[in-house]
Amino acid sequence: MVVKKMVRKGQCFLAVIWFLSWSLSSSVTGQEPISVITYNLEGMKPGTAWETRLIHIIDGLIALNPDIMGFQEVAQTSAANNMAQTIADSLSTHFNVPYHVYWQSTHVAYDSYTEGIAIVTKLPVLGTGYQNLPIAVFPRKVLWNRLASDFGEVHFFTTHLAYREEDNTFRINQVNTIKNYINGKMDAFPAVGTLLCGDFNCTPDSDPIAALVNYSSSWFTLHPTLSGYTFPVEVPTKKIDYIFTENSTPVTITNCSLIMYSPYDGVNYPSDHRGIQAAFEFQPTALDEEINPITPAAFNLQCYPNPFNPVAKISYDLPADANVSLTIFDLSGQKISMLASETQSSGHHEYRWNSTQQDGTPVSTGIYFVRLTAGTDTTVIKLLYLK
Repeated sequence: MVVKKMVRKGQCFLAVIWFLSWSLSSSVTGQEPISVITYNLEGMKPGTAWETRLIHIIDGLIALNPDIMGFQEVAQTSAANNMAQTIADSLSTHFNVPYHVYWQSTHVAYDSYTEGIAIVTKLPVLGTGYQNLPIAVFPRKVLWNRLASDFGEVHFFTTHLAYREEDNTFRINQVNTIKNYINGKMDAFPAVGTLLCGDFNCTPDSDPIAALVNYSSSWFTLHPTLSGYTFPVEVPTKKIDYIFTENSTPVTITNCSLIMYSPYDGVNYPSDHRGIQAAFEFQPTALDEEINPITPAAFNLQCYPNPFNPVAKISYDLPADANVSLTIFDLSGQKISMLASETQSSGHHEYRWNSTQQDGTPVSTGIYFVRLTAGTDTTVIKLLYLK
């Protein structure tokens, strides 16, 4: 059975309490925090009425309205019947915005469907990838999305570690593999922040969690005296689901809550796990933080289209003659290309940037900045290059 467009407008009866408490959080930077969910979907486990469960999962996600979701135990029976894709399609229909799905299979479950993990997001996706992890009983992976946000580029990872009690050594090796993979992506693509989430199948006092020495649990950062148990859903006795922040870049956790913990009919639950939702604010890049006496509106500095591929038209208006420089920078603040450096007369000016460096080398997709300096006044706008 393929579950399609399971949005019931006006009937998002789950997560009302979750939503009300969530809406009390406020931004300290003036930009909306990035809302993240990690949730184990329990797949299409026989005897669990997965079609009904999925309907209520979608209802809950509509009420919670996250920006990024990391899902574990995502089931697929065919390309047209994938739980993550159904969630994304339903959210896209309800909110009228595109949601992107990145799914990778790991193994066959119950001899009846393919199981894997997935990232679903409404943020622009700049890059994707995965890393195979050391195998215990089932193959395991960590997934990666490089995302564009109002704060700048963000790395997002989700995983599902080995599940048996005796698999602890494998989980340690899996965590170490994940850390190396994350470090490689952080080195290759500078970002304002890095998030790691998933079902780690181990408790906070375990060696695999201790191995995450440069990471902080969003739950324990805000609730250091609360257990935050996530499994089993009806009477949880242990915490095995997490959202971590990598600590090399500044981050503010504005909220963290348990979600999806109520039975939808008084008896049955959407999954055998409780989910976690957290909100994050990151420190924008130095260029993004520039406060200028002349605003972009004063220069009417614009880029069209934005996002662009592969050519951006950049235009601006000068109120008076001025010495002008028009420069492209990347997210790390490195100068990419100088489009203009001359004295210009007042009036309207246009340039085209063909997504290359000064020497003609193509740039990678991502966030870039246009900095216009006219006399003593400077302003910056952000560009997003997508393929």
